Parts: sequence; C-alpha cells; structure tokens
Amino acid sequence: MRARVSRMVLLGHPWVASTHYDDGHDPNVMEINRRVDIITRPLNGDAQGAVEAVEQIFQRKIGNIGKLVRALVDNPLSAYLLALTLM
Repeated sequence: MRARVSRMVLLGHPWVASTHYDDGHDPNVMEINRRVDIITRPLNGDAQGAVEAVEQIFQRKIGNIGKLVRALVDNPLSAYLLALTLM
C-alpha cells in the first residue's frame, strides 16, 4: 500500500496490531488513540489470554474463569471500561 498511499491517519488503532505509529517513527503516518478506548489500550500480562477472555464475555461463554480473572486483575482500567461497554 505504501506505493499508493503517501500519508495516513489511523484513528483508534487496535493495540494488538503488529505495528504502531503513535511514537512518530514514520512522519507520514499519524496514529491517534484515546486513553479510554478499550480497543487501543495496551494489555498487561498475557495479551492473548486477555483477548480470549473478552471474546468469552461477548460470546457469553465463560470457559476458563481463571484466564478471565487474571485478565481483569492485570488490566483494571480496561475491565472497568469493558463493564461500562456491557451496560
């Protein structure tokens, strides 16, 4: 895509994406993330486990309660934002 796109703005770029531009290392790409956006927040601890825990919540299939509790404890602000989202 770089050959076709000279500048880009990413709004709410998911934290689990493999590449980020919020540090300004590419002057032609601007990444704008809100601190209170659950999608753009970094995940502490086991990132894959946290993503799986959120999937379990939204699918209403709580399989591994330990993984869910660990993700909530490791990421309290994200857990709070998720609770607000579910309300």
